[in-house]
Amino acid sequence: MKRVAPRRRSSDSSSASSRAHRKSGTQRWWWEPTATISQIPGGVAWFASLVLAIWLGVWPLAFLVGAVAAWAAYDVANAWSERIKGADAPLAALIAGLAAPAAAFHTAAFGALVIAGAAVTVLGASVQRRASSLMPQVGATVQSWLPVTVASASVVLAYRYEIGAAVWLVCLSAIYDGGHYLVGAGASQRWEGPIAGAIGVAVVAFALVTIGVPPLDEAAGLRFGAVAMLLLPAGVVMASLILPDARTVSPGLRRIDSWLLFAPMWAWAVGRHLDGFV
Repeated sequence: MKRVAPRRRSSDSSSASSRAHRKSGTQRWWWEPTATISQIPGGVAWFASLVLAIWLGVWPLAFLVGAVAAWAAYDVANAWSERIKGADAPLAALIAGLAAPAAAFHTAAFGALVIAGAAVTVLGASVQRRASSLMPQVGATVQSWLPVTVASASVVLAYRYEIGAAVWLVCLSAIYDGGHYLVGAGASQRWEGPIAGAIGVAVVAFALVTIGVPPLDEAAGLRFGAVAMLLLPAGVVMASLILPDARTVSPGLRRIDSWLLFAPMWAWAVGRHLDGFV
């Protein structure tokens, strides 16, 4: 028995080490919401603000979404600046904040902003030169503003196609975020939050189809809703990957994380649908 005991301890130690390694690996990309009651009013206020902005028009929506995108980009760049010297948080916030208003003005203006933003990021890094190599500095800054820039502009572009498309986008993302947070916070299994959010998306998609919210008919609405069930949680994972760590506190980014993949797809798919291709 004395000989067996060390083997068991070694086996238990190896098993615990393996579990710890798997846990540390998932912490890079898997975000678990924390059970904080004070965050619920913020989520409700965000949804109400979006609904009001949609009702007021494209420019109020653009400035609201642009402000939150700037906040998100600043959070990400600020988090990276602790690891990569030279990540430019103010510049990232400026570029991301201008994206939605640029998209409201003209699609070409948004494209020009992205090109100009990349050029200014490289130029700014070369002037400041806070690191021996420019690539980490430029990469961290671009990584901070590009995903939220595309996502925020896509929301406005969807509105410009059809106001109902923005209603669909906001409602589906809001119910997913609510389900993910309310069920996922403190859940024993990591999949419970995303599954609850996806079920909410299915219910809301069916409701919007039943009501007849344009521009999607019954078949397209259910088809697009199914895609949303996949892309909304994927956006949350993408948000974790553009941060140094999934546990990094970034309230601005987490406010719009589910948009990162879903909003660009939605804007593209709605445009194709209206043209008769999807």
